[in-house]
Amino acid sequence: MANRIKPRSPEEYEDMILDYVKQYPSGITITDISKGINVSRITVNKYVLVLEAKEKLFSKTIGAYKLYFASERQFIPRRAIIAFYQGLLSGIATEISENKENIFKNIGLNMDKFITFPVGSRFPKEIMQAKKGSYRELFEYYAEIYDSMDYVIEKFAEIEVTINEKGNKAIYTFKDVELLEKDNKFIVHFYIVSGMIQKTLSKLLNKKVICNVDKIYGNNVDLSIEILK
Repeated sequence: MANRIKPRSPEEYEDMILDYVKQYPSGITITDISKGINVSRITVNKYVLVLEAKEKLFSKTIGAYKLYFASERQFIPRRAIIAFYQGLLSGIATEISENKENIFKNIGLNMDKFITFPVGSRFPKEIMQAKKGSYRELFEYYAEIYDSMDYVIEKFAEIEVTINEKGNKAIYTFKDVELLEKDNKFIVHFYIVSGMIQKTLSKLLNKKVICNVDKIYGNNVDLSIEILK
């Protein structure tokens, strides 16, 4: 007689779901939770609602997707990380006198072994596919989710996105970056990010991607992403 799987208790389901969501600090859908823990979507939805009622999870709707986040994150305090990171970048930028842009972009290009993209999460498969050669949906989704990603220093940053007619290039304008007011050397952070995006998005799409810091004016930064054939 085949062994029967012992039914899990409500507490076990809640713990499974909460532990899994904590692995994706940039948010995750119910569908992905269901696949990740091998539990039916109906069951996951039931216990996600329970966890929301207990304020252990919260949700955020981004475009057509509803993402879930753990209310408590077991990370080093964000302010401590920012202070350390800002000081580190400023120090290195001071020591490097030439070719800073390429050096910091190359650092980002080599970070894919340690950081996934988007960090701690994933893009829905549907938007990773071009529609009539256009990646507009992907670019728009990225603009909406950007400030939920853990490599972003300033949460709830004001970001504008301009997408070309073909839908294969987008320019993201980051407005009034507060940390640039304190130290303009912090611009090197965006060169690192451009390298991260270029390398990891190229691998995800299996396409050539070019990501650059196009323009710096005042405390604003224009960063472009172009997806080539």
